Amino acid sequence: MDSSGRLLAGTINGGIFRSNDDGGRWNSISIRSTREAVQALLPTSSGQLFAATFGGGLFRSTDDGVTWMPTINGLTNSSVTSLALLPNGQLLAGTFGAGIYRSSDNGALWRPTNSGLVDRRVVRLSLNSSGQVFAATYGGVFRSIDNGGGWIQVSSGLTSTTVFALAFNSSGHLFAGTDVGGVFRSTNEGGSWSAMNRGFNNTYIHALAGYPFKDLLAGTELLGVFRSTDSGATWENINSGLANSPVWALAVNRSGHLFAGTNGAGVFRSTDNGARWTAVNNGLTNKGVLSLTINPLGYIFAGTGPGGVFRSIDNGQTWTQLALKSLSVWALAVNSSGHLFASGAPGQSIFRSTDDGETWTQVNLSFTNGFVISLAVDASDHVFAGTQGGGVFRTTDNGESWTAINTGLPVNYGFFSLAVAPSGNIFTGTGGAGVYRSTDNGARWKEVNGGLTNRAVFALAVDSTGRLYAGTYGGGVFRTATTTP
Repeated sequence: MDSSGRLLAGTINGGIFRSNDDGGRWNSISIRSTREAVQALLPTSSGQLFAATFGGGLFRSTDDGVTWMPTINGLTNSSVTSLALLPNGQLLAGTFGAGIYRSSDNGALWRPTNSGLVDRRVVRLSLNSSGQVFAATYGGVFRSIDNGGGWIQVSSGLTSTTVFALAFNSSGHLFAGTDVGGVFRSTNEGGSWSAMNRGFNNTYIHALAGYPFKDLLAGTELLGVFRSTDSGATWENINSGLANSPVWALAVNRSGHLFAGTNGAGVFRSTDNGARWTAVNNGLTNKGVLSLTINPLGYIFAGTGPGGVFRSIDNGQTWTQLALKSLSVWALAVNSSGHLFASGAPGQSIFRSTDDGETWTQVNLSFTNGFVISLAVDASDHVFAGTQGGGVFRTTDNGESWTAINTGLPVNYGFFSLAVAPSGNIFTGTGGAGVYRSTDNGARWKEVNGGLTNRAVFALAVDSTGRLYAGTYGGGVFRTATTTP
């Protein structure tokens, strides 16, 4: 809400909207383009408006959102996730990877203020009535009593330390929303926490993987890994030995060994079909695993955030950090020749390696719309890239050139997942518009959402019978009725 009481809404890929009639109608007051991923909005008492974007940095408007100017002097990280206005008029900006910055001159210059902040992946900032500042990070909650000058961790009682949200109620109690532990409450300014989760369950799916016969794996936000042996009709939880962290990536090698990439606890391996998991993190210095893939030689590659790409040539026993160290690698894919493709953020980059990850070359210089969040390779080694705010792109020459293939697609959505069926049909899952299918190598797309009651599709997989599965954010797993989608 701005200083005049008008509602403001920041969107993932549509910019900023404002309503003058309590949400009855909305008007766009976008930044630069309509595709900025707006993470936070901060109106000031003087009528200025700040907007934090993921990948685009920080913007300020002095004319009610009519025009915007970047205000990034001193910021070394463009993934700004949160904003706060201190009682003394100073501003704080939280970033994902570089911690917290403070400005004493209305955003003209930013300086890091991270003393004591041992985890720099900041997700949210919140102030209590006394002016104390709380930071939610992937490593717990931190508190500052001196306007961000110093931070102490206040996570006692949090069984999950990946914290996505913070909020105070009218009694001054602080609530923290976490990845795998649900909601916690502190009544003493973070001194201790208690779980407040009665009635909660989990249907948030980050990853799907099909493997021999009709088996299917699902990686979830809150409850680890589930397995189905009957094409998704029933599911069982298979978490023995698996850390209490969100599972963002799954992979199966030719020996049937299962690998789970967790965002916070690294990689786990099971050699007995999920009966038991073992952490395999020797050398994996960044345990925020966002993506996994296995090349024809059996080498395993893990994309981390931010930390670049790691490789294991011994079934996960040891890992070596390769490249792209400053990037969050959201997606990995490998073609039949073993060439690797990796998407990196912040930025709008796709990188290729033709030597098992030793060296990398950026290969998507022909397009600049949206950062890449999904990758897939078809039987002809055509590579498909789904973006956040730019639609879907395709290369038929190993990444040398790319073509937008968006006929029939709602390009303003994020394309979080891609899958290729045995028939050659290509599927993409969106962050709100469901699933689309192309039967002509991406030339045209058609919505295929019959029976799909949740349209936020973050994962797609095809099992060995050709059946398509869609993992949704909040609605569980859906399956196609036929085996030839």
